[in-house]
Amino acid sequence: MIYFSAIINLSANLAKLARTLFTDAIHFMALLARSRAALAAENLFLRKQLAFYQERDRVELNSDPWDQRGRSKGSVTKLNHSRSKGSVTKLNHSHLSPTPLDL
Repeated sequence: MIYFSAIINLSANLAKLARTLFTDAIHFMALLARSRAALAAENLFLRKQLAFYQERDRVELNSDPWDQRGRSKGSVTKLNHSRSKGSVTKLNHSHLSPTPLDL
């Protein structure tokens, strides 16, 4: 009885693995069929989107939530000073400039 349940469990795991391999192979074939220009355009879009989110996070770090609630800035000066010890740097976006495509 124990062997039978182990065989059933093993066959279920093998079926799951075969299904995963099949879907990954189909996905890989679809990626191979895409043109180089489409991949370059998607890459450029994703880089710009990443830069946008990184910039947004940097701006959120610099904004003080206590100021938004109407409290005085003097009460949180030490907190802001300890939080801004060089942990936020200016982003370099020079790598986002479009490059000619090799077609």
